[in-house]
Amino acid sequence: MAISSAASTLFSLPALALADVADSKGLGPPAGPAWPNMNSKTVLSSDGTPIFYREGGRGAVTVLFIHGWSGNHQFFGPQFAAVAADYKVLALDLAGHGESGSRRQVSVEGFAEDVAAVAATTDGPLVLVAQSTGGRVVCAAAKQLGDRLLGAIGIDTFHNLGQPMPDEKAIIDAVVARRADFVGNTRDYISMFFKDDSDPAVVAWVKDQMTATDASQAIAAMEAFARFDAREAITGWNRPVIALNSDWVPINYQKIQSFLPTFDMLVLAGRGHFPNLDEPLIFNGLLLATLNRLAE
Repeated sequence: MAISSAASTLFSLPALALADVADSKGLGPPAGPAWPNMNSKTVLSSDGTPIFYREGGRGAVTVLFIHGWSGNHQFFGPQFAAVAADYKVLALDLAGHGESGSRRQVSVEGFAEDVAAVAATTDGPLVLVAQSTGGRVVCAAAKQLGDRLLGAIGIDTFHNLGQPMPDEKAIIDAVVARRADFVGNTRDYISMFFKDDSDPAVVAWVKDQMTATDASQAIAAMEAFARFDAREAITGWNRPVIALNSDWVPINYQKIQSFLPTFDMLVLAGRGHFPNLDEPLIFNGLLLATLNRLAE
């Protein structure tokens, strides 16, 4: 995985020290080191929806992982052991995903409340790490979480901040297609996320996980993400926002910096939408370097 910097920041990669690991049999994806010891817990979001999360690791700074559309906390499994050696780890399932409860009215603001509820289970400094549309949840939650939030790290996300809002017809057409054949349409959609040399077992796991989400909740979330103005939500935020992005989708770095001066980015050349799953050991080094930068 070739790496180029879209900004001026240079990273030194620390050695990967693993936390005490537990048997990760039955937990995915089939990539990266075994999981550390992590407790399964549930907290109520602001509207009473039960939100499932895992907790582990150690350290003064907490790292809270936020998955993207139709995903769940397991998508960060290859990162948990590397991060848990030096940081406390929280990883949630947003409402309607994974093992969390569902809600009738799905919104990005509601997902931000889920994040706030899990964040409130601990205290001290906090860093959000989000993949894909989880980045929009970060934009909704950032100002709400206050001064304890040191910054946010994106994994192939924040592209939309430099793009216009999507056309309403395009949103409707995508929703109609997804409703007509949720599993088939979603599996075809996911195929675009990977390169030809991606591990077939990882690709199959992602497809199985994302199509296991309740279709009505996933489609409602899809609409909510498409119509959410993430740029308006995050404009003027004064903490670092750092994207570890693949190059499969262009990102207008300079435009984003025009309204979010704290934005920074590294480009991971030759990878798809899940660089953290494609080459987890390399990616984990970048993630740790970025976390260490924010925690200084």
